Parts: sequence; structure tokens; C-alpha cells
Amino acid sequence: VLAFDPFLSSDAAAKIGVERISLDELWPRVDYISIHAPLTDETRHLVSDAQFARCRKGVRLIHCARGGIVDEGALLRALESGQVAGAALDVFESEPPENRELLAREEVICTPHLGASTEEAQVAVAIQIAEQIADFLKTGSVRNSINLPPIERSVYQKIRFYIELGEKIGHLQAQLSKGRLTAVSIEYRGNILDYPIAPITSAVLTGLLSKISDMPINFVNALVIAREWGIKVDEIRSGEHEDFTNLITIHCTTDREERVVAGTLFGKNDPRIVRINEYHCEAPPEGDMLICGNEDVPGVIGRIGSLLGESGINIARMSWGREQVGGRAITVLNLDSPVSDALLEQILARKHVLWAERVKL
Repeated sequence: VLAFDPFLSSDAAAKIGVERISLDELWPRVDYISIHAPLTDETRHLVSDAQFARCRKGVRLIHCARGGIVDEGALLRALESGQVAGAALDVFESEPPENRELLAREEVICTPHLGASTEEAQVAVAIQIAEQIADFLKTGSVRNSINLPPIERSVYQKIRFYIELGEKIGHLQAQLSKGRLTAVSIEYRGNILDYPIAPITSAVLTGLLSKISDMPINFVNALVIAREWGIKVDEIRSGEHEDFTNLITIHCTTDREERVVAGTLFGKNDPRIVRINEYHCEAPPEGDMLICGNEDVPGVIGRIGSLLGESGINIARMSWGREQVGGRAITVLNLDSPVSDALLEQILARKHVLWAERVKL
């Protein structure tokens, strides 16, 4: 079995008996394609004409993940040419499916995306519920809890804004980081250490993983799933910080880069992002954001602002930081509406703009 998964480590792949390879390597080597992925901007039409053309003639497709990952028009063309010998489909780009020409082909087997409603599934769920209730009555243990272990109400009231901050920093990291996540280090400093940090760690991981997984991620299962994916998770307690009364710093390591994001609470409940990599800034983690890396020269921020204004996008808040005068800098913008693909390309084309990322929190 050959597998491509950007979030699965080679060690984790070996433990389940699969060979981890790149997506480019996969197409010409397989006889059957089975898809197990969420539908995201990156995976929409992940399998299309170019991918089918690279496969062995007579390849077969099994698709029970999410509609839209496979380009149904491309699949129909591949079936007509004989490049694809057959397809088994449980999900479709629109449901109920509209591509009747695809469904009518003899090489296509379809099921109605109702697995959870089958008689067998309903019986299995009933048995699982009964077994879990019996476990609780006999041992007091709860399997598959949908909420956190109990926290005293008075303690929760004091840490709930840290929990929200941690989840938002995790979301931010997930949208900025490139590559397969291999390690997460969460550093806590200041008066936050007066409280239990496990719920905050769970919130950070929930934010990180929910952006890259179609599986429901919550405060209960986030740490377990991270370990199953071979992601190393560390908590670091570092005492006081000279500039902030509390600070959460997340170090993410992928197979392509390392990235650091730090956040704090101003007062009791006012969250701020105060560091992205080596740059210091001050930005509320909320709504639509644009984060740009640029050379520290006159006019760059003005040109970005002009492009946003010409597109009818208002800047709600701006923050920036730099290494040194004339070096590299970062610009963090909170916006009243999102940046389009076309506008992002215009921003990236501007002189002295090194990179730019859209973020939604």
C-alpha cells in the first residue's frame, strides 16, 4: 500500500504498514486510487485530467471522502478514453448528484452517501452506546467524551480567555505554516502558570489540527490525534516574562520550516498576537487578516494600502515590526472584508513585498 499524507510522518506510516511517498510519485505507481481527505481549497479537484493522465491505463478509483476532491468532468473523460477502468463513488460534487452521464456508465458504481443511516451502522452505534454506559456504571470511566474533563467553574472563568487565545493562535499557525507538521512546542510564561494549562494546550492543538483535518477535532481528542499522526507535542513552563504578565508562544516545526507565533492577554480578556517569527507586532486575532513580509523601505505599506482601498477593503487596524532599519519587516492588517485571489496576486507582485498570506480567524 502506497500513501500520500502531508501530515503523516514516515514513522507513523511504517507503524500502520504503508509506504509514504509524494503525491507526484503516487500517480504512475498505483492500480487503485482510494481517497481519504477533507475538502479544502488545496484539495478541491485534487484529482483531475493531469492526474488521470499520469496514472497507469486501466486504473480504478474508490472515492468515499468528500465531493469536489475529484473533478467529475475529468473522471468522465478518463472513463470514456479507457484511462480509468472503473470508479466506485459515494460522494459527489453536488448531492443529489447532477452529472447523470457519469452515473449512467457501466464502469461506475454509486452509493448514496448514507453510511451512517444504514441498518448495520445504527445497530453498531446502539451497541457502542450501551457498552460505554456500562463501562461508566462499572468503572466510572467515560469513553469518547464530547467535553473536557471537569474544571471548577471559578477556575474556568479565569482561564477561558486563555483557552480562546490558544485556539486562535493555533488557527493562525495552521494557516501560516507550510508543510507537514512534525512537532509543536507550547511555551507558557507569566501568571498563566497559576492555572492548569492542559485545557489551553488542548485548545491550541484544536486550532492547529481542525484547519487541516476533515475529522472533528475537539479539546478531548486533539492531543490523541496529534500523537496518532506522529506529531511531537511539548509543554514548556518558563516563569515570568520581562514584557508581558502572560505569554503563550507556539513553536511549530514542519518538514519545510519552523514558525513561531506568540499571543498574550491585555488586561483580563483582550487578546493580542505579539510575535510572528522574529518580528514583534500587536494585532487582535480576529476576522479577516492580511500578513505580509516586506523589505523595510519607504512606500511599501502605502502601496499595499492603496491596493486594498482600490478594491474597497477597509483597514480596521494595522501593526508592523522589523528586524532593523532597512532590513526585513512584517505588516499585519486587520480588515473589514477578505482579500480576493486576484488582489493577493497584485500585492505579491509589488516591489519589496516578499510574501503575503490571508488569514481568517
